[in-house]
Amino acid sequence: MRLSINLLFVFAAALAIVALSMFMTPKANGIAAIEASFSADASFNVSASGSGVVYMTPDKVDIYLGVETTEKTAKDSQQENARIMAGVKGALKAIGISDDDMETTAYSLYPEYQYDYSGYGSKRTLIGYKTSHYIKVSSANTNKAGEIVDAASGGGANHIGSIAFGLKDVTMAQAKMDAMRLATVDAAEKARAIAEVFGSVKMSPMALSAGYDYQPYKYDYTRAEMALGSSDSAVPTEISAGDISVSASVSGYFRATPQ
Repeated sequence: MRLSINLLFVFAAALAIVALSMFMTPKANGIAAIEASFSADASFNVSASGSGVVYMTPDKVDIYLGVETTEKTAKDSQQENARIMAGVKGALKAIGISDDDMETTAYSLYPEYQYDYSGYGSKRTLIGYKTSHYIKVSSANTNKAGEIVDAASGGGANHIGSIAFGLKDVTMAQAKMDAMRLATVDAAEKARAIAEVFGSVKMSPMALSAGYDYQPYKYDYTRAEMALGSSDSAVPTEISAGDISVSASVSGYFRATPQ
């Protein structure tokens, strides 16, 4: 009887093992199949973005200045403005600025009125005509900015719009290329760092797009206007610029192939 019970127990255990293997084998085989498929074609794509910045010393300066006059008649206003502007340009030529380096950016002549709102409605009274003549003065010598302001002010200019330090076209083109190279390297290194989390890989670029940003260095408007008030001083106006940044960004897709 004891032998029969032992045989029955062995037989039941065998049936249980067979049944358990029937349920587990498909799942195990499925995992193996997935792993085999991944190993056979494990290449994958990685997207990454990079940035690069280069700093350049400005090699040009643009100074925006002008003459504003107000007279009783339009003709007098226009003639007075022309007379003063001629003096401004003469003073600039005296320090080496050529006609090619001076360019008119805006010119206007219009009536000016004084308005009285004390009674019913409003009343306006013509007080004169205002003529405004604005020019841009350019120089490849950035150290000459203060001298240009002093000369223009001494010649009669009564408006300074802004002073912008920038880069010549050739310098700008080189700075853009340098910034884009840095941005591309940055994007590629980030993509590799992501991919190598999964092992040693070979990286190949698939698609890249790039852009850049450049902002000239502009001298503070208020400080520039203050220079006009000090033109009679024996102390020359000193204006200097800091470095100019040219930045680039690159975004792209990279193919990572296990090695």
